[in-house]
Amino acid sequence: MENSILKSFIEATVDTFETMVETTVEHKGSEIYPSKQTTGDLCALIGLSGDKTGNSVLMFSKDSGCKSAERFLGEDVSESPEDLNDAIGELINIIAGQAKSTVTDMKLSISLPSVMSGDQFVLSLPKDAEMMICRFSSPDVGDFELLVSIKNS
Repeated sequence: MENSILKSFIEATVDTFETMVETTVEHKGSEIYPSKQTTGDLCALIGLSGDKTGNSVLMFSKDSGCKSAERFLGEDVSESPEDLNDAIGELINIIAGQAKSTVTDMKLSISLPSVMSGDQFVLSLPKDAEMMICRFSSPDVGDFELLVSIKNS
């Protein structure tokens, strides 16, 4: 995967959580994601198209997703799954939009976000895309991950 794309997504994630979720975030590392499926409790996905195609997926445990959404919205989301999903969807939208705007060596567009939740659901991703998993940690919201999946158009 091109370093400029991955670096843009990492920087956009840190910046978004520091400004919009009002928490410090540490990038704990990135690695090739060997599986073409991911499991989790809560994730938001946004599609990428243009010179490259793929997806960016923000993944949380239920606890870290709720904490992130509550800090982002400034209100309790435990009784409102709609607010939780809207907040998580908006976070990936902000991250992908910011990352897209900083990648200047190619044309990228983003789709509308989709949010999936449930107990250990499985999300299948394109088999021919290169995937990187970026791990993050915050003292206020816990651990979460960003999966970036890219292939040539």
